[in-house]
Amino acid sequence: MQNSYLLEPTMKNIYLAFVKSCKLYSESTHESFTVMRNCVTELYALDPVSAYQHAFVYIRQLAIHVRNATTSMTEQDIHLVYNWQFVNCLRLWTYMVCQPSLKEAFQPLVYPLVQVIDSTLTLIPTARYYPLRLHCVELYLQLITATGVFIPVAPLLLDLIENDKFLAKSTTTAKPPDVRFLTRIPKTYLASRPVQDAVISKAIALLADYFKLYERHVAFPELAYPVARSLKAYAKKCRVSQWSTATKALATKLEKQIEAVIREREGISGSPMELKNVQVKK
Repeated sequence: MQNSYLLEPTMKNIYLAFVKSCKLYSESTHESFTVMRNCVTELYALDPVSAYQHAFVYIRQLAIHVRNATTSMTEQDIHLVYNWQFVNCLRLWTYMVCQPSLKEAFQPLVYPLVQVIDSTLTLIPTARYYPLRLHCVELYLQLITATGVFIPVAPLLLDLIENDKFLAKSTTTAKPPDVRFLTRIPKTYLASRPVQDAVISKAIALLADYFKLYERHVAFPELAYPVARSLKAYAKKCRVSQWSTATKALATKLEKQIEAVIREREGISGSPMELKNVQVKK
């Protein structure tokens, strides 16, 4: 590439500019975030080999922040991870890993990135940080779709859906903030029914999206059955009709797909790993 000696410092500078500019995230800044993300990606796509070297260094920096927070559990170190700047960096690298122009060069970074995301969402696994967990799960689904890597997402969402604190009576009616633009729920809104509705509804939707990715997989019954069973049990005890109806509907849908895959699987000749022989009708 002509003037390639200028490209590497430019890659560094544009990423650092992105990091400085993504400290906040809201409905009003979403569009600018998308533009910046696309600009960084397009520049890195000019030289995937050099881009990989930069990505390796910067993903490693994110991993170090998470490791320090996990080790020390101090408020300062945790704050370096649980903020929009960190989450938006994870979003950027996930987006780039999934791009066709960078997919091959960035393939070795998939596992390290998954590990960083996992360590991030499990750092403080409390209800206040459920919005951050949902953001991380969205990144997982992008990675699964683009790379085919298996990530056990269902337990992360079931844990959220089945939280007994959300089954308690709501104690506030104040208008809540938009959870799409939160990394954590303010304490005053944790018992707010609208906030809980938004969190639970999003979790159920993501769970449905997750199983949609595997609905034609030969191992779908084994993957989905325990979750369908848990959802049915939850629907019976849940006193919030909206959540009960949604989880029961998802459980029923999973059960129907389980039966369909089992029927098709019974007709497979040879090894069950011959996935091309499984053609489940939608």
